[in-house]
Amino acid sequence: MQPVNADNESWPPLPLEEWQDTFATLHMWTQIVGKVRLARAAMLNHWWQTPFYVTPRGLTTSSIPCGDVSFEISFDFLDHRLRIQTLSVLSNRRNAMRATNA
Repeated sequence: MQPVNADNESWPPLPLEEWQDTFATLHMWTQIVGKVRLARAAMLNHWWQTPFYVTPRGLTTSSIPCGDVSFEISFDFLDHRLRIQTLSVLSNRRNAMRATNA
């Protein structure tokens, strides 16, 4: 196994000019979801209640309390979806993430 370094060619080039719209859209969506999490979760030192967690498919908030239930918001980068899930299968929602002009 070779050590990972800046010269390793296993990572594809990511010139910002080619994905600027994706960057702006993802930034906006994460800001919105982050504000939901900020509003619903109890405050912890240094904003520890607000991070996103990396998953095999994208990012997630983990459980967010909402009254007697909790929900989770996940960015599914493979299916290009924003998923809002609760313990109830019937209430799970899937919303397509679409580019916007930022």
